[in-house]
Amino acid sequence: MTVPEPPQAITSCWLSWLAVRAQDRTEVVDQIGLTQVTETSWSAGAELIDRIAHEPAERFSRVLVTPSLNGWVLVVGPWCGLPYLKRTADVTRLCLELSTRNGQAHAYFYGEQRDGDAWLIAEHGSIIRRWISEYPELALGQPVQAERNSLDAIGVAGRPEDLDPEKAVDLLVEWECLAPALAQALSLDPTSLTATSGPASTLLIATPPAAQLTDPFAHSSTSS
Repeated sequence: MTVPEPPQAITSCWLSWLAVRAQDRTEVVDQIGLTQVTETSWSAGAELIDRIAHEPAERFSRVLVTPSLNGWVLVVGPWCGLPYLKRTADVTRLCLELSTRNGQAHAYFYGEQRDGDAWLIAEHGSIIRRWISEYPELALGQPVQAERNSLDAIGVAGRPEDLDPEKAVDLLVEWECLAPALAQALSLDPTSLTATSGPASTLLIATPPAAQLTDPFAHSSTSS
């Protein structure tokens, strides 16, 4: 039996996660269609996610599910990663479905070495915003307020995806809107969890549906 532990930060060089507005993680597990569900500790789960992020053969094979913390259930793992192009459409569809059932569902990606950020905000079955820094042409919707504030700070009046590509490179180097900060403002950031984030508990580790066991983008920064 897995011994409950206080929550702790979940980090990785390339961290992908969903945040679902829900009180019962079992419902989220069922809604996503996760299988082979077992318990694991916070420490072991965090180690697993960082390891599979570095191993192309396992990258999309497992996810972690947290208990509900401050009204949000996190599903963590590269399988949730918007910048992996063979996952982008599925993650978008999944967030739409989860937000229809639960009100809100978000997806985030964070490259720890400043090698990419992404977010998707869905509410009640509609996409409010999708931004993938590596693929601005895939952006949807209008910048959310936290994003808008950071764009105003560097003098970008419109949407970052509408910038002239030659000018965008220099301007967006200054942009300090990172996925963890956006998640902290809008839902829940796994990198900032601490022992005070909730009671002692366990994580669930599970196999996602149609898990891809090969990495379609071994050449990209998110796949190193």
